[in-house]
Amino acid sequence: MPLNNPGKATNITTSR
Repeated sequence: MPLNNPGKATNITTSR
């Protein structure tokens, strides 16, 4: 999964 994808709720913490 793309770590820079704000659309993924699972990666929101990683994108921030």
